[in-house]
Amino acid sequence: TWTGDFEIDGLTRPGLTIPTLTLSGGGVIEQETETAPGRFTGDLTYAATGIELSDDALAEALGADLSGDIVFAREGDGPFRLSELTLDGPGIEMDAEAVVRLAEGVAVESTIDLTASDLARFGRLAGRDLGGAADVSVVSTIRPLDGIFDVTVTGETRALALGIDQLDPLLAGTGEIGLRATRDEDGTRVEALDVATDELTLSASADLTSETTNAVFDLEIADLGVAIEGLEGSARLSGSADQAVGEALVVDADLVLPNGDATLMATVAPDDGPVEIDVMAEVADLAPYSGVAGRDLDGSVDLSLTGMAASDFGTFDLTLIGETQGLAVGIDQLDPLVDGDGSVQARVVR
Repeated sequence: TWTGDFEIDGLTRPGLTIPTLTLSGGGVIEQETETAPGRFTGDLTYAATGIELSDDALAEALGADLSGDIVFAREGDGPFRLSELTLDGPGIEMDAEAVVRLAEGVAVESTIDLTASDLARFGRLAGRDLGGAADVSVVSTIRPLDGIFDVTVTGETRALALGIDQLDPLLAGTGEIGLRATRDEDGTRVEALDVATDELTLSASADLTSETTNAVFDLEIADLGVAIEGLEGSARLSGSADQAVGEALVVDADLVLPNGDATLMATVAPDDGPVEIDVMAEVADLAPYSGVAGRDLDGSVDLSLTGMAASDFGTFDLTLIGETQGLAVGIDQLDPLVDGDGSVQARVVR
């Protein structure tokens, strides 16, 4: 049996000062015998108080005082078991356990439960105006020497805010997140990415190998008016992205909006090559978009946009063709001229 109490005063490292660091606890150390393997265990409590960090953003996120428990054991040549690792700090709590297997390479199996009661503390660290709270659980198996992993993430958010005016209203209330990702000898797969709130649902998956990249996504918004003033009704964006090695990336997407819909086909040549664009859009009634445009719109449009552009859109050659019915754009002198049935054709080159 062993016990220990340690206290370090004035621990200083570049960018870090801990006035007081304590570690106390005990365990068992047993030698191997003819009938039983050796083993050692530990049950420790740690505390760091008055932490000072030169990085102000990191200091705000972690706070000045951290504490927790560490419980571990290993028997013979068996795996190292971390049965408890906790962290308690201002606005953050973590509870983790892990098994480290060394018999065939290194494999780490772990479960981490993390609670952040005030995400605003992490805003400066993330470079965004964060808000709300989150509970996240991460279950994983990782083989670090091989780069192989299997990770499952589940969580719940409350009043989540990312500092994006149009997105934050869609994340309000209680939300659920889920992620399943794996990597093996064949490649990396995001088998499922799911986000759901009262106003938004997102599902996506991706398969990335040395030969191909394939991804699909589906985003639904219950009411655009929650995020964009002046609009009412649901919206949906779904599509796919596919690319083979050495070939173009092909993006195909469908957008359904109140009183309208659009399709997009884009082909991006490899090595920052040109982008071929083909967009078709139809809006049966422009009036609901008046608030977005800041003008009194009316009528309907059926448009197509085709052409080529550089990968950074610094240069482009685009052609717009369309038909209008009863068009009005809120300009008294122009509206009588565009009323009735009309057509639009334009070419824009840069």
